[in-house]
Amino acid sequence: MSGAAAVTASAFAGALLAVVLALALSTLNRSGKSSTIVLAGIAVHSLAQTVLMCLKLTADPERELASIEYWMMGSLNGVSVHSIGGNLILCVLCMGVLFLLHRQIILLSAEEGEARMLGVRVAQLRLLVLMVATLSVSSVVSLTGLISFVGLLAPHGARLLTGQNRMGTMLLGGLLGGILLCRADILARSVASIELPVSIFTSVLGAPFLIFLIVQGRQRE
Repeated sequence: MSGAAAVTASAFAGALLAVVLALALSTLNRSGKSSTIVLAGIAVHSLAQTVLMCLKLTADPERELASIEYWMMGSLNGVSVHSIGGNLILCVLCMGVLFLLHRQIILLSAEEGEARMLGVRVAQLRLLVLMVATLSVSSVVSLTGLISFVGLLAPHGARLLTGQNRMGTMLLGGLLGGILLCRADILARSVASIELPVSIFTSVLGAPFLIFLIVQGRQRE
């Protein structure tokens, strides 16, 4: 296995472990509320941060520590046509699977009982979607590092523009995500004499947008 493939495989294994732990923790509370999964995810994130801090303490300060810190800030500097081949294939395959399942995924937004009546195998579909999403996200993050808020800005922005058109939201969300990332990368390469982390610019947009969503949710209530 090549170095890039090993990194991608490790990223998928770690992401899958985090998903399994979050789901396992959420089942301890049988309330069924989405907030339970969110809290479980926060707990797993804290655990992962602890492991990461231990790795940073044992890393070589001259060679490894700087690379870890730079990767955590997110950048497209190390991404090239030659380095994305296998990861691109994985992402395209994952997108194809999600596209084929998009009608069933839309039905999941309804009541669970209604989805079952319409022939959706809810538990199996949720597990499959989680696996596919985990594989696609981990393959990208293994190349770019942690780039914040793109997954928040793009789909919510698309939903504001398309309303209840779920298929339009999925397609426009992908387009907006690509545009946002490219614009942020251009700014990261041009505003200073050195290349800045992309997450600086996505966070500048993402944090106010998150506040906007919170305020909007309060007004609807």
